[in-house]
Amino acid sequence: MRRTALLALLLALPGLASLPGRLAAADAAPAKPYAIASQVDLLRIVPPPPSEAATRQELDAMLSMQQQRGPEDEAACQADAVITVFRFADVLGDSFTPQALPKASAFFERALASAKQAVDPAKDHYARPRPPLADSRIKPCVKLPGNGAYPSGHSTAGNLMATLLAAMVPEKAAELRARGRLFGDHRVLGGVHYPSDVDAGRLCAAALAQALFMDPEFQVEFKAARAELRAALGLEP
Repeated sequence: MRRTALLALLLALPGLASLPGRLAAADAAPAKPYAIASQVDLLRIVPPPPSEAATRQELDAMLSMQQQRGPEDEAACQADAVITVFRFADVLGDSFTPQALPKASAFFERALASAKQAVDPAKDHYARPRPPLADSRIKPCVKLPGNGAYPSGHSTAGNLMATLLAAMVPEKAAELRARGRLFGDHRVLGGVHYPSDVDAGRLCAAALAQALFMDPEFQVEFKAARAELRAALGLEP
């Protein structure tokens, strides 16, 4: 089944008309989070996971999606399993590479490290079992993480990266935000997250973005990364 049709099943769930884990890291040494990330308490922002009855509804929807998931869908889920801003090259083009954008690359590594620092305590607090642990009929097509499902780190990361990129390249804001949501959507389609995990990740991303833009060091590095990116894309400063 085509991916668009599968994702339409997500949109049909109550409260999920706009879908927005510990975060995967690259092989390089871990980046340093921005200082303000330690002040973001997502437990004050993200509500508890849904009830058992609502979770059962989510599992039923996921089972329906799983039956229709095809090789193309599985390949897309697997490709987005590793979180990197350069997955957005399908929106920004071939010049969007780490080799061409060292400042932007380092900036986004720090942004992702900041997201990880904020999200991990919430995941540990809620400790929501992953869908395959709640229903053995769920068969993931990506590696099953060993930590809690809620909130989704992939959804947080994808939506945060999209928000920052959209602020740098507003000309492609709609496409970037849609691409950012796919990071979370693919985790549901891949069988390792509930749709509500992904929704919660979108809330996390919004809160983190708001906090990060108040950090002076972040502001300096954001401006440098933005200038580098726009130059690489041939856009006006």
